[in-house]
Amino acid sequence: MKKSSLLFCCIANIVLFESSLADELKLYNKPPSAEEISSELFPDQKDANEEGVAADIKTRSISFGTKKANPVKPFNNHTEKSAQPTGRTGIGLPIQFGYNSADILSESDAYLDQIGIMMQMEKMANAKLLVEGHTDASGSEGHNRSLSQARAESVKNYLISKYKVDPYRLMIIGIGESRPLKNKDPMDPLNRRVEFYKAD
Repeated sequence: MKKSSLLFCCIANIVLFESSLADELKLYNKPPSAEEISSELFPDQKDANEEGVAADIKTRSISFGTKKANPVKPFNNHTEKSAQPTGRTGIGLPIQFGYNSADILSESDAYLDQIGIMMQMEKMANAKLLVEGHTDASGSEGHNRSLSQARAESVKNYLISKYKVDPYRLMIIGIGESRPLKNKDPMDPLNRRVEFYKAD
């Protein structure tokens, strides 16, 4: 009896600890600008001409001068948390692929183009990006993991071929169905997404 109580307490503590580290994920239903993406994923990156500029410069949480800083809020987005928390901040884009394939559909170009433009910015010259593929729970777990990996690879290849992004700067991983959005049915189509995070 004591062992089961202890086990329950340990599990409860792990759940509480993990929930405090949940991913902060901003989902977009319209393409964000390259500047918005960079400010979300790489808030510490600054343009050379931003260095040393005097009063009234705004940052995300501090204002130098008399004006009050406003937090940066991307247009048309809402925040979700992934079921498997890691304490990262990322963005989720509804990249569309052909049925059961890794072929990127043309309606996704506008999203990926902004990622490519961001990666070409001078201030982003050394930035690395993690690309995560996610699926819903239709199909087997193994198939979904392979499909999400192939889709992340397609996104990487798009950025390399169209925007000449150095492959070294793009890490990919297929998550499959294992991290549905919090409070979403695993079969919900919103789980079919590509997430982007700052990579070290």
